[in-house]
Amino acid sequence: MGKNKKRKKQDDDMIDKFLKRKEEEIRNIEMASNKKKHKVTIRKIEDSKRIEEEENEILKKLKHSDLNLKEVSEKSNFKKKKFLMDSKHRKNLINPKIAEYIIKQKNILCINQKLYMYSIELGYYQEIETHDLQVMVCDMILKQYGEFIRSSDIDAICRFIKINPYIQIRNDNLDKNTNMINCKNCVIDFKKNKIKLSRHDKKYYFLNSINANFREDFNYEKFKGSNFYKFLDSVTKGDRHLKRLIQEITGYSISSLNNAKKFFVLYGKSNSGKSVYLDLLSFLCGKENISNIPLQSLSDERYTGELFGKVLNIYNELPDRVLKETGTIKSLVSECDKTICKPVYKNPFSFRNRATIIFATNNLPTVENNAGQDNDAFFNRIIIVPFINSISEDKQDKELIKKLKKESDFIFTWAIEGLERYIGNQYKFSKCEKSEKILKKYKNRESLVEKFIEERLIFATDKYVFKCDLMKEFEQFCEEQGKNQVSSKEKENLKNIIINKYDINYTKIHRGTENKYGFKGIEIK
Repeated sequence: MGKNKKRKKQDDDMIDKFLKRKEEEIRNIEMASNKKKHKVTIRKIEDSKRIEEEENEILKKLKHSDLNLKEVSEKSNFKKKKFLMDSKHRKNLINPKIAEYIIKQKNILCINQKLYMYSIELGYYQEIETHDLQVMVCDMILKQYGEFIRSSDIDAICRFIKINPYIQIRNDNLDKNTNMINCKNCVIDFKKNKIKLSRHDKKYYFLNSINANFREDFNYEKFKGSNFYKFLDSVTKGDRHLKRLIQEITGYSISSLNNAKKFFVLYGKSNSGKSVYLDLLSFLCGKENISNIPLQSLSDERYTGELFGKVLNIYNELPDRVLKETGTIKSLVSECDKTICKPVYKNPFSFRNRATIIFATNNLPTVENNAGQDNDAFFNRIIIVPFINSISEDKQDKELIKKLKKESDFIFTWAIEGLERYIGNQYKFSKCEKSEKILKKYKNRESLVEKFIEERLIFATDKYVFKCDLMKEFEQFCEEQGKNQVSSKEKENLKNIIINKYDINYTKIHRGTENKYGFKGIEIK
């Protein structure tokens, strides 16, 4: 046994010396050719014959050795390796070339410093985590170049993939297909207000897919007998307008459109179907395409980046915390505004949000009671969806969500019909009286200025009120509402809303001996 080990060591030394000598000869040939400034082939015919004869001689000597002859042959043929290069002491992988090869083979893109790989089966680019990328790289090169790989090579190849300039995709490229929906069996295009179906293609840069098939054979009469239709009829108590609104919201939610400038709040008592509806949306969109940020946290730049590339942001049962800042939600539901996010330990970036924002709650959140803050824009962006029928525990179908998932193709096709109606209605949702009444009450409850105007003022062309009298009345009203101090900024805000929103003339008013600034067209009740 000891003799075999000794002989194997001698054989290894012989091979190494042979390979080093041949490498030195090749380098000398290359240096000589450079000095003479002639284009000479690296291996001349004579050198090749001599090298081959010496190699065969060594192989004959090793004929009875336990060394793998195939391995010897591969070692002596380094120059044929596509991704190898000579170094002083060993062969090194050409990491940039390997990175380019993997990019082409796997269709990889880089968006906002994250890598995505195209899935032919699903028809969209899936995000690749760092560990998964390292495993994939190692698997692709291990078989052919395993003897040359160092751990640093894997990291280097991954870095070269990530910084390759030809795979960097701007967010603007992703905004070109907002009128398309990617589903399991096709791509649906709404550009000309008519449905056009096409095959999956990597050129669309989709980052997600709806977990359902579009059914061209959709039959509405048959759909009426489905479990979903019964569920819809139950949660709306048969209200036709509310059904249409939910249909349009469902279609809008699974699309990439964000031009309605709306977010949605499912509002109702416990056991009214809110959670079932959100679970159904989660199944249609896929959990990997959903973020879960509460309304009160959307203003935090650390979290907003989680919305990038998502179809939905849903949060069930909003916390009771007061909503202090409403500006961020306005930009998140606008197709024009960009949102800046600052993820922890990552570079900041900006993007146009495409995720539909939906919350569910038993109690509508309290907006900070600040008379100096005009929350009109915030309330104009809410659509409240009332779930008005609470089902008692003994009458609930515990298997309902499983049944609805089996009907996902029909539900998806039904939702597309709602999206078509939304688009055909000039990108506006159908009116629903129950929804609008609840929103009006909520707005009055939360806005001191609006509440004051509605409860304490009368609009009439022949009426007037002096500014000083109006502000005294406003201070008294705020005190009644639990707000003891009113700042000059808050008073100025009341003045601006009355002038700009209600088109009331603010000017000097002469009445008797008094000559003061005031408002023409209103008076205190």
